Amino acid sequence: MIPRAPLALLVLLATLAAAQPKPPGREISPGVRQVELPDGSVYRGSIRDGAFDGRGELVGPTYRYEGGFRDGLKQGRGVFQWKNGDRYEGLFADDRPDGAGEFRFASGARYVGTVRQGEMSGYGTYTERNGDVYEGRFARGKPHGLGSFRFANGDVYEGEVTEGHVTGHGRYRSAGGDVTEGDFVDGTARGRGMILYASGDLYEGELHGGQPDGQGVLRYADGRRFQGDFRAGQPVPEPKGETPKEGANPL
Repeated sequence: MIPRAPLALLVLLATLAAAQPKPPGREISPGVRQVELPDGSVYRGSIRDGAFDGRGELVGPTYRYEGGFRDGLKQGRGVFQWKNGDRYEGLFADDRPDGAGEFRFASGARYVGTVRQGEMSGYGTYTERNGDVYEGRFARGKPHGLGSFRFANGDVYEGEVTEGHVTGHGRYRSAGGDVTEGDFVDGTARGRGMILYASGDLYEGELHGGQPDGQGVLRYADGRRFQGDFRAGQPVPEPKGETPKEGANPL
């Protein structure tokens, strides 16, 4: 015969059970509860100490999240989908994407890399729908720092990037084989720089609008040389200066 617990102990256990707070929502399967929130969103998953904790799903009017929770916040690995078609899959911390992850945007673009507090930040790769690819540093959701653009038309830029723009010092190689090195502003070389043409000709000097413009030196592949003034990519011979080879076009 199993001995009965003392009456005082039974009363104590009943009192403790009554004092325990009732978990929110309703149980829809063992260990899984459904909670309807004031903003219209619905949570389905595990609950611990009255808070979302463990694996769960949170569906709102404009989003759907499935993944880990801790103390009521998104934490660990999960998938967040927006109503507009954007999607993030990766790590979460303190209720936001944070860590290694991947964004897939409704526009067709894709980002794979580091995320900080919900934004692309750190090192990653961003691929546009048209095939343009940027790989390098990000800050505040934009390419920023050292990186490289590989454009769908075959052009390649490597160097400094500022808030998503080809702005800073770098090297630009066109699909045709010309290489420009110097300072860029919004994708255009200006100031002092160098252009190595696919023909083998080499220009060193001032640039404007991506072309030789100002004082510079043009060394032809056949050994000839012009030093002096350039305008809109063309040498401007001086009366007593050397004359560029006939028919030469540095562009």
